[in-house]
Amino acid sequence: GGTERASDRRPAGGERARRSAVHRDHSSSGPLQLTVAPSAGRETAAVAHPWALGDGPQHSAAMQLTKMQTLVEPSKQSMRKVTALAWSPNNKRLAVVTVDRVVYLFDENGERRDKFATRPANKVDKDYLVRALAFSPDSAKLAIAQSDNIVFVYKLGLDWNDKKSIRQKFQQSSAVTCMTWPSAQPHELVFGCADGKVKVGQLRTNKGAVLYQTDSYVVSTCSSTDGKSILTGHLDGAIYCFYFDDAGRGGQAYHKLAHHSCPPYALAWGASVLAAGADRKVVFYDSNGSEQRTFDYATDDCHVKEFSVAACNPSGQSIVVGNFNQFFAFSFSSVRETWEEMAPKKVPHYYTVTSLAWKPDGSKLALGTLCGCVDLYDACIRRSRYNGTFEFTYVSPSQVIVKRISSGQRVVLKSVFDQEIDRINIYGDDRYIVANTRSTIICGDLETCKISEVPWTFSGNEKYIFDNPNAAMIYASGELTMIEYGSNEILSSCRTEYVRNTLVSVRINERPPRRVQPGGGIAHGESTGAGFAASIPTLSTFGDDDIVTTTTTTPGGEPAPGGGEHAGKAPDNKKIAYLLDQMTIRVMDLTSGYAEATINHTAKIDWMELNARADLLLYRDKRRQLHLFNVHKQTRTTLLTYCNYVQWVPESDVVVAQNRGNLSVWYNIEAPEKVTNVPIQGEVEEIERVDGKTEVRVDEGMSTV
Repeated sequence: GGTERASDRRPAGGERARRSAVHRDHSSSGPLQLTVAPSAGRETAAVAHPWALGDGPQHSAAMQLTKMQTLVEPSKQSMRKVTALAWSPNNKRLAVVTVDRVVYLFDENGERRDKFATRPANKVDKDYLVRALAFSPDSAKLAIAQSDNIVFVYKLGLDWNDKKSIRQKFQQSSAVTCMTWPSAQPHELVFGCADGKVKVGQLRTNKGAVLYQTDSYVVSTCSSTDGKSILTGHLDGAIYCFYFDDAGRGGQAYHKLAHHSCPPYALAWGASVLAAGADRKVVFYDSNGSEQRTFDYATDDCHVKEFSVAACNPSGQSIVVGNFNQFFAFSFSSVRETWEEMAPKKVPHYYTVTSLAWKPDGSKLALGTLCGCVDLYDACIRRSRYNGTFEFTYVSPSQVIVKRISSGQRVVLKSVFDQEIDRINIYGDDRYIVANTRSTIICGDLETCKISEVPWTFSGNEKYIFDNPNAAMIYASGELTMIEYGSNEILSSCRTEYVRNTLVSVRINERPPRRVQPGGGIAHGESTGAGFAASIPTLSTFGDDDIVTTTTTTPGGEPAPGGGEHAGKAPDNKKIAYLLDQMTIRVMDLTSGYAEATINHTAKIDWMELNARADLLLYRDKRRQLHLFNVHKQTRTTLLTYCNYVQWVPESDVVVAQNRGNLSVWYNIEAPEKVTNVPIQGEVEEIERVDGKTEVRVDEGMSTV
């Protein structure tokens, strides 16, 4: 399917180098260290160019397009042009339509699962073509733009067995020529018309509106990668840009971005704007419309014909452009800050490439031709499989698909700051993932599929702690930083030298807080009011006397602004308890950053834990004395002596502790004197709560009860 180039040949030692490209750090405390290199593939179009990786492994990054399968065989009798392709945003469906006006639906594995015939605008005139397909951002609807002056919106549902129906239709006065559905606009789809108007179909009102009007036929349209703006290309070469955010603020929403040398039938918007057409030139424009780089094939290669269609990958760093019997790929170099050409993929008997669609996760490229052929290409920079557990597919320098091989679960790891991912580490029984870029860190939970990315300056001695299912903790240079999964901001940080899991307790919205009554009491079953000024009560224990002092300050020691309670919505319940030194506990609100309590003790503390509501703190000292501190009342109570095991019952305020041969249970922790004692033999191992039933497992030596 292509010619061999000298630059594509690899040295004889390349295969050995690739086999040894995945290494594991076998140290008992370290994570899985992955260092990956490009792997060989058949029918691969790629030209390597360097990407700087900072302190990470150095390797070449080049988009590799490998043919996977043919979904639709080409017609052998007549031209059967593929007029449109579209992937659903949830990556589960590919819609294909040809000149026969029948929409074929394929699943993510390339198997045809359904089909349906489109409808004409009127029953009399059935001579029309489908110009474009576009899925809604929720993947439940499919918009079909037709040349008979209409756009239909079909409801497909999310399941293959859901009934299909037409939910909206937008009748126009001229032929619809192109269409796009921006990912950030779930209720607005944009389409261009032959009369030069660019319109929006409003699904809430089932009405169309003119975004802007020109005097030239609209030949192409595309959306930005963030879904907040669109481009349109016109027959006179003009390229217009429309911003939805500016339209919402009442400002000038559209402007002429650039004037191309010919009608830009191939139009795509990634890190830059690509425009190409019949003059056999590929031009990249910046956000101001200035030319960044031009690739001129008019004189260099007589086999290059006019460019017909273009598609950008989700990260915006690779763009494919269709031609005659071949297609071209371009990749953006973040080091050189310019676009670079990759080797063209030449496929005889393709004829004109008429449609392109990139899978939203960036792993596959669907391609349609003039003769009705639909091929599926695997698109990646490199791929690595580690120990039969995970597969890492680098679909762009800043985006990696993480697949758990045993279950097939896929998580897209993408840098929202468009930083190149240098290294990936796996922690915590293959549940948590950490990726390093040059200036950020990405943390994620593979079970909940929540990913966070925050700016980070690496010191080289970071220690990662994954004891809390809601947040990752990073300890470096004496500072503990918390990153909540799903949020791209640092939750909070504190200074401490004690980061063992028994000496740090974090609670993030596990149970709602309780309202504090006047005088410090707690109203059960009620949620807290709005946030209040942070008081730092200091509980000093000297012998049997407790001295409580209260000051209102910030963590830095400055007076807190304002004070008292404020009415309003209940705040997030995010708190941490940690040690300032071996005998001092600090309880801090992670949302405000203010300390809620400072507890001074006379003995070293070896264990502590907040309850799920984060208003009660259990802690034990080296003398084996168990204490309870009420954050709202600012009171301390000694619950037990000679305590060798203690734990909160999950999802409750019940405490279970062991004192030598007795198991002590506090069902009502508000009344510490009311304790239930159960004689036991052996040592308590753990507490389990399943379906509302709590069991305490005790090791009696020869057996467990």
